[in-house]
Amino acid sequence: MATPKTSIHLRSNGQDLALETGNYVIGRSPLCNIVIDGPLISRRHAELRVAGDTAIVKDLDSANGVLVNGQRIFGSRVLKIGDKVKIGHKELEVAPGQTRIEQALQLSEHTRGHLSFGSDRGLSRPPPRSLDEPSSTSTRQAGALALVGDIAQRALDAGRGAEAEGLLSNHLKRVLSALQSGKPVDAETAQLSVDFGLKLAELTGNASWLSYSLQILRSQLTLCSEPLAAKLRAVILRLPNADADQLLSYARGVREGSPSNLEHLASARRLEELAELARQRATRISQR
Repeated sequence: MATPKTSIHLRSNGQDLALETGNYVIGRSPLCNIVIDGPLISRRHAELRVAGDTAIVKDLDSANGVLVNGQRIFGSRVLKIGDKVKIGHKELEVAPGQTRIEQALQLSEHTRGHLSFGSDRGLSRPPPRSLDEPSSTSTRQAGALALVGDIAQRALDAGRGAEAEGLLSNHLKRVLSALQSGKPVDAETAQLSVDFGLKLAELTGNASWLSYSLQILRSQLTLCSEPLAAKLRAVILRLPNADADQLLSYARGVREGSPSNLEHLASARRLEELAELARQRATRISQR
């Protein structure tokens, strides 16, 4: 039995379209990735951005708008399994990638101009994907986090910590899980995860996000530079219960990594000072 290549499918009127990671323009123009005919469809109506099992739909300033579950969206919207996206007269349901490949048309973002989804012309099969275009697990992780991160960052900038946490939580946890199980995670994704973890900790007051960031940093053997120490200090000063022991454990790992290296020693000292700050802050708060 063939196994699915993708995690996101679009379904409409019994037709099933499996989407690889990429960006897809939907509209009536023959140059779109997904062509839908009809008087209510703009030439470039909407964009669907897919990364692994994450999808975001964006209205491209269409005349008649994009509806998700019956409500018109403005800008972008993160989609969930089961959501119904209506573009003109056509309703597309977001479905998990559980259909066998023989039963679904596979689409990559490089396919343009001849795919008509849900029209009278039916579906035509795009050319096979080139073997020199692999889609790795680490690439999908990076794409999914960056995809959701664009929207989450706006929520963070607006002070909506709970909203950003809801968007990012599962994606960030997958990165840590991959590292803990020995799977590859590129440096950019790890750094992005740390940055989001620290921002969530500072904005929500949830110390578990500081702990999350420290676990990523230690797993990557990241040295504690002065700028990083400043970020950690700012977060610790916002939390009543930063984990001093975890900071000390991180410091020991850095020190033991290269005991005679001055940069390692300086990094370890910064972390030890941060651990002391966390302890002093916790003591002062408990004595109030």
